Amino acid sequence: MSNHNKFIYKLDSNDCIYRTKGNKNRFEVLQYKRLEYTPENIDKLIQDIKKNLTDDLISNGFRKDFPPDYPRWKRKYFGLCVPATFVFLYFMDTDLLSANNGKYENNETHYWVKDKETQAIIDITDEQYTKEELQIIYTTGKSAKYYGYGEEPTARFFQLMHKVQPSSILYETSDRFAPKIEKDLTRFN
Repeated sequence: MSNHNKFIYKLDSNDCIYRTKGNKNRFEVLQYKRLEYTPENIDKLIQDIKKNLTDDLISNGFRKDFPPDYPRWKRKYFGLCVPATFVFLYFMDTDLLSANNGKYENNETHYWVKDKETQAIIDITDEQYTKEELQIIYTTGKSAKYYGYGEEPTARFFQLMHKVQPSSILYETSDRFAPKIEKDLTRFN
């Protein structure tokens, strides 16, 4: 089961998410606004994430696993399910959602969000598969964690979150619970 919420906290009236930066004494913090888990917010967030999914959000590991001539690279959103899924989870202010993944041919792993109560599937990048392929993937589905170091968010997740919510503030600090912004990183984007 994903522990994505363990990196999110409140600071004054802001929502914050953090990741370790370099050595253990520095943090990158993104101050942003989480969204209430409503059908309207789900739809809007999905659209905002989709329009901001770019190739630079694909992990280097994924690129190594699937060479440039791999035929599925021609499909929209191939390689983008992980950032889309976890950014969606970070934005939704609820404990009702979990990350899930399932397998497809050639050891492809696909990620999506699932509502723990209703079992509803929220799959932001499902367009990369046919309905038949999704049936196979969802049948193999199980709760999943982010595979990064300690499940900590990555810089590419923060990059996508900032694109989705440009009013968010990304900064570096030695004390992630201090409201003081030592270095505002968003000014350099």
